[in-house]
Amino acid sequence: MHWRRLHDESIVWVLHDHFFHRLDANLAMREGGVTAKTLVPIGDLAIYNDSAGEDDLTFYRRTLAQTDGWARESLVRLERARLLLESRPDRFLIAEHAHDVVRAKREGKAAIFFGCEGCKVFEGRIELVRVFHRLGVRQMQLTWAQPNQLVDVAPGSGSWRLSGFGRDAVALMNELGIVIDLAHAPWSFFEEVIQRSAHPVIISHGAPSEVHPGSGDMSAAHLDALRSCGGLLGLHFCRHYINGPFATFEDFLRTLDYLVEKGYEDIIALGGDLFEDDAYFRARHGVPPGATCETWSVFIGEIREIRLIPAITRALVERGYPEETIRKVLGENAHRVYRAVLGG
Repeated sequence: MHWRRLHDESIVWVLHDHFFHRLDANLAMREGGVTAKTLVPIGDLAIYNDSAGEDDLTFYRRTLAQTDGWARESLVRLERARLLLESRPDRFLIAEHAHDVVRAKREGKAAIFFGCEGCKVFEGRIELVRVFHRLGVRQMQLTWAQPNQLVDVAPGSGSWRLSGFGRDAVALMNELGIVIDLAHAPWSFFEEVIQRSAHPVIISHGAPSEVHPGSGDMSAAHLDALRSCGGLLGLHFCRHYINGPFATFEDFLRTLDYLVEKGYEDIIALGGDLFEDDAYFRARHGVPPGATCETWSVFIGEIREIRLIPAITRALVERGYPEETIRKVLGENAHRVYRAVLGG
């Protein structure tokens, strides 16, 4: 089996990508043989610093705290992303249905769904769920690193539960056909949403915690719940999620090996979480000990950009994986979930 042929014939899908502001990074999907991705221009904070005269850390803290007017700011960023893609109709298909992925592959284009990393954009108004769906958002991560209007925090224990608005929003997302993403959600919240959702849910970017101690965020209970509901775990490309700040491509592959060996091959997908490598991350966390800004990168080197995705296919072929499993990991699992939720 020639790995390049397999890659080119397969549906290849990245579930979480933040390059809404750079045409070159989206055009690179063709070089990477990537059929589809979920582009995330909006969320519970501004993904990139687009303010004048405000340093990254100040901008990060301000946008994370902001609530009023957040829907308006998010609509502007969503429109910028749409205009960028519409500038090249020969290369991109803005996707709203699962069958758009098949159409894009047939036409030699890249299918791009819009997603959101946190529901602060709704400002607690159920009408805005419909507005963002009408504007093409098809994947909604319910929370980011802190509670928003979908969350009630229990006094004392601090556990998260769905608020009344959160319950209404989940039901409406099921009705409209929006993929629910529980990345970064604590267990109590994750468990409740899975029980309430009529459709499969996903973790668009994460990693199992049992492979490399101290890394990852998905326990066996998370993985079992995702398998039971027919959902997805999109494997993160960031080093610290896989095996600390110096994780290697081999560590990534061993994580994938673990998931297959434990019987989770039907939930594995390509998560990515690709973004600029990255003033935000360094401003928030700092460069790890023993490294410098010049020598260290947030992402595993072999898959640090979307054009490098074929490295995964090649490695899985070389590891002796059957073609059926490789196709599932590359994109068939993601396509299955999108068909179940969006139709088509």
